[in-house]
Amino acid sequence: MQVPTRLLLAFGTIGALSLPAQASSVDLVAPSFLCDRSQEICYDAQGPSIEKTRRTYGDKAERRLLNQLSGRPPMTTFTLSNGALCDLRARSCWDDGDRRRNVSNRYTQHLFSGGGALGSRSCQLTQRGRRVFQGSCSLSRRNLPNGTAYLVETQDGRRYSFYNEGSGRLVLRDATGIWPVTTGNVGSQVSFRWADVELLASRPAGTWGSSQGSYGSPYGSPYGSGYGQGYNQGMPDPRGGAPSTPAQALDTLLNSLFR
Repeated sequence: MQVPTRLLLAFGTIGALSLPAQASSVDLVAPSFLCDRSQEICYDAQGPSIEKTRRTYGDKAERRLLNQLSGRPPMTTFTLSNGALCDLRARSCWDDGDRRRNVSNRYTQHLFSGGGALGSRSCQLTQRGRRVFQGSCSLSRRNLPNGTAYLVETQDGRRYSFYNEGSGRLVLRDATGIWPVTTGNVGSQVSFRWADVELLASRPAGTWGSSQGSYGSPYGSPYGSGYGQGYNQGMPDPRGGAPSTPAQALDTLLNSLFR
């Protein structure tokens, strides 16, 4: 009997297959579907796709997926090998699985937005003046025990975590250490600068305007005196109104960008 190329949407909760241990690798292959190389399964907005799995990994992977799905009740969720959980009814994914505290904008927007891009936002990354990335990105915030993290994820897999330490201080934390960050308006984008890196992220449509200026870190600019200076005290609120403190200005910028 010929097997349908698509099963009726969904069967039970699918977790990682019992395959030999290896590093998780989830690829955003094409608009609105992704493939998990560790599981050898491809997914779209309806769950695991028999057809896409066969095309990507071959007949053996297709048969394995059919055996796993056969006889299962209708599925509502699936789990990727990196621990991310996607809920088909909620049309959302979470990086922390069943805890569902940290929404994965990367997977949610790719699978369920209809456009297939990582996000509706665009980012540009330069290092020492040389462009190293330009494309779609997602911006999100996460509440952690030690404060709020502001996350930028680019389509090529880079992730940057910014932390608002209060009093107008923004830092980036990564494997190389803790870096003071200066921020500023660049037309319709916001600039984040640390070490020899600059990240430009587009604002959501309809947010406050495109005035030029820098919201300086009290650590000073890593690009020398002048950048980010002169706006730290009595800086006007970008939305208009009375002058604000550096902490209020930074809060305004972050709240408008990371929604």
